[in-house]
Amino acid sequence: MASEEPRPCLHIGLPKTATTWLQTFLFPDHDQIFYLGSYSGPRFPRRSGLDHCRNEEIRQVIRPLVYEGIEDAGLASSRRAFAAHVRPAIERGLVPLYSLESLSIDAPVRRRLRAENLRAVFGKARIVVVLRRPVDLIESSYFQILRRENFRGLYGRLWPIHSPLRYFGVDEWITEERDREIPPHLEYAEVLDLYADLFGRENLHVFLYEELSADPERYLRRLCDVIGIDADQGVRLALGRRVNERWTVPQIERLRRITASVSLSRLFARSNAILRLRILGMNRGHPFTRAPRATVEIAPHWRRWIEDRTREGNRRLARDWHLPVVEHSYPT
Repeated sequence: MASEEPRPCLHIGLPKTATTWLQTFLFPDHDQIFYLGSYSGPRFPRRSGLDHCRNEEIRQVIRPLVYEGIEDAGLASSRRAFAAHVRPAIERGLVPLYSLESLSIDAPVRRRLRAENLRAVFGKARIVVVLRRPVDLIESSYFQILRRENFRGLYGRLWPIHSPLRYFGVDEWITEERDREIPPHLEYAEVLDLYADLFGRENLHVFLYEELSADPERYLRRLCDVIGIDADQGVRLALGRRVNERWTVPQIERLRRITASVSLSRLFARSNAILRLRILGMNRGHPFTRAPRATVEIAPHWRRWIEDRTREGNRRLARDWHLPVVEHSYPT
């Protein structure tokens, strides 16, 4: 009997669930994966012009499906590009894999359009979703946004960023973004329903970040089994590797001191990414990088707000999906 043809896999998030770790060490380098993107982190500084896709040919497949113009995606052109540039990899026995965490956190209408477009071109692909306790997710996302606001994704670039260094507290960020950036992060139960409806519940594979924290090797092996690739190689590639680590305590304190000074803020307003890394002690080998990781205390009323926004969805995940969210202290 002929072996089963590899099936495409879509890794759709959530953010702050070790996505960059997989995009850096596992997906691009595994011998049995034909990685389409998204490439992330300083290892891939020249991918942004390709919408974080493998090359221009794969960009022709992906861009109409998930970027601009998704309301009129031109599916015929994406299907032709898929047949020309992805189908041969499948015939060679490779698993086409696309990874983009924003597929799980866009506005609901765009979320559905993107999912429908992907279903029309990729067929009944395997879907990988990774969840995280919502309060922890928001805390970690806050530090990621703080990084974004000060670097704009321009790691390693020499030209000035043309914006001042910024510091803002977690409660300030939640207050400002409670109706915009934050809600999609908390709608993960709806994301599962959407992708199960379009791709089939049997093709949706849900992981919990807490399981990764508890046993990284077991997590990697299960993930590789779901994708349909050799787990031993996956463990060798990714286990024990680290990337995109959280701010440390002295890095945050230095950022706060600089932004509290008008003169220092003006001095560094036109700094480039490399200089900013050095200023904040975030460059490789700096003693600050080995310091304890920063934490924040979300105000009780915002913590309750986050928990209340996710409580009913978590109950459905436990009841309908049999996920161990209660054991991992998700609010129910």
